[in-house]
Amino acid sequence: MNLYRINVHAIKEDDNVLTKEKEQQMAFDYCINNNLIGTGWGSKKLVFDKNVRIGDNFINHLKKIYYSVDSWNKNSFNSFKIAMNCLNSINLNDIIWTRCADSYYMAKVKSLAKSKINPNPEYPGPIDVYNYVDCEFVKVKNEEVIGPIYNSFNQGTIRRIKANNNVLSLDFAKEYSKYLWNKYSDDKYSDVNIDKYKKNIDILLDVIDSSDLEELVGLYLQLEMNYGIYTSTNKRDTKSIEFVLFNRDNPNIKAKLQVKNNEIDLSNYSFDSNYIYYFYSNCNKYKNKYENKNIRFIMRDDLINFIKKYKNRGLLLKIDLFLKN
Repeated sequence: MNLYRINVHAIKEDDNVLTKEKEQQMAFDYCINNNLIGTGWGSKKLVFDKNVRIGDNFINHLKKIYYSVDSWNKNSFNSFKIAMNCLNSINLNDIIWTRCADSYYMAKVKSLAKSKINPNPEYPGPIDVYNYVDCEFVKVKNEEVIGPIYNSFNQGTIRRIKANNNVLSLDFAKEYSKYLWNKYSDDKYSDVNIDKYKKNIDILLDVIDSSDLEELVGLYLQLEMNYGIYTSTNKRDTKSIEFVLFNRDNPNIKAKLQVKNNEIDLSNYSFDSNYIYYFYSNCNKYKNKYENKNIRFIMRDDLINFIKKYKNRGLLLKIDLFLKN
């Protein structure tokens, strides 16, 4: 079983006064109501028999048609090819993750890929789902979405979800997705083996999303290093830091924090002698590291020991959720 992620898109029409959010909601409702999910690149020039299976020659078959449609950007053919090849690789019982607005859904695949000239001519709204698979949907809670899933939504229209730093995180994501599916659906997977990952805190650090990791390191500094946080300093446009902290015993002592899943290159940062700088790399890799009394490193083992100390005490919401599964 493999995991995929699809962002459902709507067609923007010049005379359409709907907002982008309402357009996407209409397209998503079409998918939910018709038990299918897919992507666009459709045209009335595509002449298929009804529900044609997308075969190995699909890309070559459509290439001439793709370039003949004036409204499509010819330079974007690579995106089209990636999307169609990915859709064509989806198999029965794979799980597709998707979202609409602030809600997340899982879709269990019930057919191989198909294509239509028109998704549904009788269905109102700007639908851009010409190439698709049949599926069954379940809605999940936002706090149940783990890192590899959450992060995949920034990677194009359709993608197969792959490993990040650790292949075990992908294996966990697959087993966790099956476990979560069984929680909400009567059409259950029989081969769920999530028990081997329970209590494995090292894996959990790889599967929580970036915001949960930042929160975890922030809690570590508050509870173990006696810092408070200026919450107003946690802004998206301050990419070099997560937030500014102050020492609770001596508020004149200020600190800044940076958290990354990957390697941290210290040459990318400028340092102010009025601050202590804390860095956390989830893979314990630092480039251009040098001695400086104001630069401190939080190690992965520090977080693992912190989680063991505070788990199941109501502080580590996402971690406690996983440890209970």
